[in-house]
Amino acid sequence: MTSSIQPVDMLRDQPASRIPHPASGPSASSGTDQHTASGLYDLIIIGAGPAGCTLALSLADSGLKICIIDKARFPREKICGDALSGHVLNILKRMPGNTWDDFRELQPKTGSGGMRFIAPNGRFMDIPFVLNDEQKSSKAGFLCKRSVFDNFLVNKVKSFKNIDFLEHVTVEEIKNHGEFMQVIANKHTMTATMVAGADGNGSVTGSMLSHWISDKDNYFLGIRGYYQGVTGLHPQQFIELYFQEAILPGYLWIFPMENGLANVGLGMLHNRVIRQKIVLTQVLQKIIADDPVLAERFANATLTGKLEAHGIPMGPDPRPKSGHRFLLLGDAAGLVDPFTGEGIGNAMMSGEIAAGVVKEAFAARDFSALFLSRYDKLLLKKSGKEMRINKLMQRLARYKWPLNFTIGRVSKSKSLQASLTKMYTDPGAGRKLVNPLFYLRMMAGR
Repeated sequence: MTSSIQPVDMLRDQPASRIPHPASGPSASSGTDQHTASGLYDLIIIGAGPAGCTLALSLADSGLKICIIDKARFPREKICGDALSGHVLNILKRMPGNTWDDFRELQPKTGSGGMRFIAPNGRFMDIPFVLNDEQKSSKAGFLCKRSVFDNFLVNKVKSFKNIDFLEHVTVEEIKNHGEFMQVIANKHTMTATMVAGADGNGSVTGSMLSHWISDKDNYFLGIRGYYQGVTGLHPQQFIELYFQEAILPGYLWIFPMENGLANVGLGMLHNRVIRQKIVLTQVLQKIIADDPVLAERFANATLTGKLEAHGIPMGPDPRPKSGHRFLLLGDAAGLVDPFTGEGIGNAMMSGEIAAGVVKEAFAARDFSALFLSRYDKLLLKKSGKEMRINKLMQRLARYKWPLNFTIGRVSKSKSLQASLTKMYTDPGAGRKLVNPLFYLRMMAGR
């Protein structure tokens, strides 16, 4: 236990009449794994996806007593593009418990060598993931099913004694009592100094504590399926983003997975889907059948399983991401990139930032909304400018001519390709996107 952090006994110092008596914790039959809840915690994390697990793992050496709860039983399926970016890998390297070394051995996963962007006119640009000298023995990106990756993170969480893990447990109510938080899950009551909501799209934590209603203007609907036998995949496993006119500003993706499998899907603006009564499965199948290039590539492909739908809360999201004794992370905070659709890297980034703020809050013994608002400020500093510029790019992507122009220009410029490559592996390099000189260079094709 660190000397600067004042953990669980902060709650115990409260008069007994002020703190509800906690239950002994759910029994194994209600969905616990190897840990059971003690009832009294420093931090309860709701949601065991990449955001929640990153927060828990980043606090593994803090001395805090943590409980992480998820409504699913792991391993579980999660509808996603399954892409793990350079940002994800950099965070894994900073995690405790040999996380990075164990991830390198994790199977099945497929290394990815870059990205291919295909404009509405058929022109494309390739952005390879060039590695620096220290990274040449590894890959700069991977494709890994969320059922595999998320379960990997969950097993890491379970390995730490100060973290209780409850799965297949549904949170029914969260109450902010001012001096402590109360979480009722499957009729069992737990109390904590703080709560972190990492429970994804449609966050129960967010709706109960911040009372935020989802902004449908920033909301996408997507479908995803796994296809066997798609031909023409890039020899270096580049992920492909097709900006088809029929679905702008959304796109169709093809991500090469292990054993010849491909993750195929598309996303479109929620408002457009509802207004025009669009059936996404029909749109995907029509594009595959009508586009001459895709029709040839899918001629002998078969869908494995079924197409599944999901909601994507795109950023930048104006909602407060913190309040008195609580923080919101990942999709629950609307942190999906509005242009690329990347969510895993941003979710894990928010988990790291949240961990730092949690440590500061316990050290200062201050859990007020004002103190925790530094979390919002740090998120904004880390990704706010890039989110705003990517939102602008998303709006421009409603029209085919900016995409045709941009992809055409970059495809001819090695220096522009190098700049975009660096933005993938170096989070700080993404700030170039807010520099007007970058766009002047693009206009000039240099």
